[in-house]
Amino acid sequence: MSEINWKTKCWVTSIFLVKEGRVLLNWNKNLQIWVPIGGHIEPGENPEEAVRREAKEEVGADIELFGTTLDYDSVKVRRQIIQIEKMPHHNEHINIIFFGKPTNWENKQTTDEDEKLKWFTREELEKEKNNLRKNIYEEALEALQLAEKNSTKKQNPFSIATKAFIIEKGKALLIKRRATDAHCAGVWDLPGGRVSFEENPVDGLKREVKEETGLEVEVDMPFGTKHYTRDDGQTVTGITFLCKLKKQNQKVVLSEEHTEYLWEEVEKAREIVYPGFLNVFDAYRKIKNGELAKTF
Repeated sequence: MSEINWKTKCWVTSIFLVKEGRVLLNWNKNLQIWVPIGGHIEPGENPEEAVRREAKEEVGADIELFGTTLDYDSVKVRRQIIQIEKMPHHNEHINIIFFGKPTNWENKQTTDEDEKLKWFTREELEKEKNNLRKNIYEEALEALQLAEKNSTKKQNPFSIATKAFIIEKGKALLIKRRATDAHCAGVWDLPGGRVSFEENPVDGLKREVKEETGLEVEVDMPFGTKHYTRDDGQTVTGITFLCKLKKQNQKVVLSEEHTEYLWEEVEKAREIVYPGFLNVFDAYRKIKNGELAKTF
């Protein structure tokens, strides 16, 4: 596409990524505003290839695009927003806008160019409305709406979640959920989360622990299960695995999904953890005391 990257006009792509009810924006140092991630379409690329590359380069994420693609063999039809933008360093940017979600996330705080990243809720967008360009504000809201529709459309009758009971030097790791969470807001939880479709539960758990805490773990045996309905009405089957740190002296780096972490003696941790995990703590006690083996 080098023939359309003119001196006064150039083709670019942007994408509004959504994860768990939040939309990702980055602080553009040159423009001094919040913008979606993205960049120039390079020679030989089509817009979709460009936006996937930019997402990988800027934030290390592979992406799934929202919206319907109509496939007519040699012709693929996508309905996209195209913006003509006046820019200080070019006369115009011809910007092709995408919406999607990350299929993996490395808990990055900045882009590859050291620009700050932030996940905005709908409420946070409203508070920042006067400091956002109108098109960015409206498109960020549209991204959240599309994500909700996409989630509803693809929702299975139930989903599987995995949790990590991480023990280090006799202490268990607890992390506190945000006060704004749709489920179990503000409670002490175990690291972990949903397993993606066709994802191995152990691989999913390692991914979730890495995203939520920055820790790399070795996953041992599953020793706790439960079936429950979340506060938001979703039905989940949960599996808790006994885990240990893959390397010693790792530093906990929380994602924006949690506000605090705590390494606590197992019995004391049992007193403050979300009640749904009491069976897991009881099972661990039986394992430590050798009581579990006596029942077989």
